[in-house]
Amino acid sequence: MVKCHITKIRKMIVVKLKSDIHPSALEVAMGHRGISQTELCKNIKGLSQPNLSKFLKRYYATISEEKLKEIMKYLDFPFEFLYKNFDTRFRFVK
Repeated sequence: MVKCHITKIRKMIVVKLKSDIHPSALEVAMGHRGISQTELCKNIKGLSQPNLSKFLKRYYATISEEKLKEIMKYLDFPFEFLYKNFDTRFRFVK
């Protein structure tokens, strides 16, 4: 019984850690570097455009932490940048 309870706690911790990553931060990093979803997927092996799109739109698609680290390295941003929450619903047009 204790083992089951610990397993449930571990699952809750994993869900909490994954929810701390904000797709909006990845969107901001991509925009800052001028890199499209298509370009990013061509340069990151194993990253599909539909999965990236769902992740950015917050549709419960998951991208592994290792893959996110690879993406952030490609974008030349620190991994910790993903923990910043940006509101990307509003866009400024020049």
